[in-house]
Amino acid sequence: MKKRNMNKKIALVTGATGFVGSHLVKRLINEKYTVHVLVRESSDTSKIKDVLPKVYVHIVSLEDKQKLTESVSKIKPAYIFHLATNGLFSGIEKPFKEILKTNVLGTINLIEACNNIPYKCFVNTGSSSEYGEKEKIMTETDVCFPQSSYALSKLTATLFCVKTAKENKKPIVTLRLFSPFGANDDNRRLIPYVIQNAKENKPISLSSPDSVRDYIYIKDVVDAYLACIKNAKKISGEIINIGSGKEYSIKEIVAAITSLTNSKSKIAWNSNKNKRFESTHWQANIRKAKKLLDWTPKYSFKQGLKEIM
Repeated sequence: MKKRNMNKKIALVTGATGFVGSHLVKRLINEKYTVHVLVRESSDTSKIKDVLPKVYVHIVSLEDKQKLTESVSKIKPAYIFHLATNGLFSGIEKPFKEILKTNVLGTINLIEACNNIPYKCFVNTGSSSEYGEKEKIMTETDVCFPQSSYALSKLTATLFCVKTAKENKKPIVTLRLFSPFGANDDNRRLIPYVIQNAKENKPISLSSPDSVRDYIYIKDVVDAYLACIKNAKKISGEIINIGSGKEYSIKEIVAAITSLTNSKSKIAWNSNKNKRFESTHWQANIRKAKKLLDWTPKYSFKQGLKEIM
């Protein structure tokens, strides 16, 4: 039976079964935190199966406010990392009401469930999609024009977190993630899809070669979450971009992967029509992260790729 760590390093993670969440959970365990995770009954826990014996698993829906409040009251977390999300994958969205229930109502319920807990830091996870299409580097003070139901729901949750932090003087911060990549990501996503096909010399079907992303290696992303713990007091109510600060076209990404794998794959451009809008500018201004979190990416894009090849 797992013993509770009595040093008050108790962390609660939602979205622990996802790509970013699973990496965060494993890092917290390595850092000697006592980790509790909230999962749905239908959640696929395969990404954290190797550490399940080391965490406390609670079957709780964020939409069930009463059970959620009861669970949080028992856990008494010092640190809350909210990564649970719903609604968008490969440009395909779920129904708007379903998205709102998880991303907006779920966030509100979790924050309110923590009202009577003297937590030290609450990290909400935002998305660069909140900005909408821009023609310049994206800065936290930019006016947002979300272009999908998912993006709109994430922006709403972000603004609720800002409002609550400022009005109630709560240590809540939002990390606005750009495009994390790394080991154990879903094979349908761009980078793992290209790597897998390139290694097997299979055809690679893609959309526009000119579309760009700001890719950030997963270990750097997790570092940013942990940096929030150290800087909780000075980042309350803030929105902070977490990206590499560089943009890469899909053509550049594919070229890097095929070069590293010596692949003979045939690239079929514009053969996979992505339903999401394709932007020719998508880059994070990360000066705020450097200033408030003392955080900068340690890995270049190619260094990250080499680690997961």
